[in-house]
Amino acid sequence: MDQRVAVVILAGGSGTRFGGPVSKVYRPLNGRPVLQWSLETFAPLVGHLVVVARPDDADLLEPIVAGYEVSVAEGGSTRTGSERAGLETLRSRIESGEVDLVAIHDGARPFVTAALTGELIDTARRVGGSVPGWATADRPDAADGSAGYELVGFGHVTVQTPQVFRARELLAAYDALPEYEAADTALVVQRHGGVAIVLVASDLANRKVTFPGDLG
Repeated sequence: MDQRVAVVILAGGSGTRFGGPVSKVYRPLNGRPVLQWSLETFAPLVGHLVVVARPDDADLLEPIVAGYEVSVAEGGSTRTGSERAGLETLRSRIESGEVDLVAIHDGARPFVTAALTGELIDTARRVGGSVPGWATADRPDAADGSAGYELVGFGHVTVQTPQVFRARELLAAYDALPEYEAADTALVVQRHGGVAIVLVASDLANRKVTFPGDLG
């Protein structure tokens, strides 16, 4: 376990494409809620867990996080707002140096592996930032809501999560761009500048649950 790393898991979306009254992160996948799979992967690896969730989902979230040491932040009205909320929960630990890397992950990506997470953490500690994905010229765009855009030094890419960054630089980017909204974390960091972001080869298996059929 690396006590200096924090993971912010975004679980505050309404899941409009998925449909139904319950957010997809609380739906069962092989006997456990979608969100629980990510918690089980990250808990042995990092020192700090933050879940960003809607207050209306408190009753659904409580049994999932029971047994974990988790901070819960209230989700914003947008993805970027939820990322800011998660980072704010970590602010004092970042500013003191207790946390030096932060990963931000979609709670609807239950198939993330410890191996990929470890590689992303090692890369971000070395260069500043890392994102999992692939150059779009090499593979087709994913149809699961993954973000696609131009990443400096890599051309057009399709990216997933977790996305990992040096904590102080990440917090500085969000502080400097309080009104900026983006499809994911890396776009905020790239817009602010000053941090190298490396694309780490990932796999379509790290897919995002988007539609009911994705649960098998």
